[in-house]
Amino acid sequence: MKRNLLQKYLILILLLITGTTSVWGQTEITFDISKSSVLLTDTNYSGKNSNGETVSGDHNPANKYIITGTTAEYFIRVGDKGEANFVTGNFIIYLNGVNIKRGGKEGCACAVYNKAQSVVAIILKDGTRNILYSGYNRAGLEKGGGKDANGTLLITCEAGYTAWNSDDAHQKGHT
Repeated sequence: MKRNLLQKYLILILLLITGTTSVWGQTEITFDISKSSVLLTDTNYSGKNSNGETVSGDHNPANKYIITGTTAEYFIRVGDKGEANFVTGNFIIYLNGVNIKRGGKEGCACAVYNKAQSVVAIILKDGTRNILYSGYNRAGLEKGGGKDANGTLLITCEAGYTAWNSDDAHQKGHT
């Protein structure tokens, strides 16, 4: 019995160190925006955890990406400019006390480039304050790419996402 308990603690420690946990088939990947930019594509994800260690792997639509931290240097990007780089898959991104204040010509704090069949959900963790600020005539959150980047961008709080995800209102366009 003590051995099983020790194994469970070792597994928990390993999961905390790597920044990933799996709960009911979903994997939570935690990034710290104060350590590096967070980049998400249809095939992979990359960034750093709160220890400054690289967190990267294969994207799965069931992944929950949790982003924390404060920065004036780094950014969040889902997909990239140019139609070949737009994402077509679904993404669940939680902002948990994120504060990105970019100034000057450094670019956008958070950019999303997705096609029609894609849903990118940006969920504000309940009880947190999140700031996305960009300087030089840029929005803090940009849905970029022109006419070909016509996927859905959902911005809500946790309670709103739970309601949206539990009924068919989103399928009827009532978001």
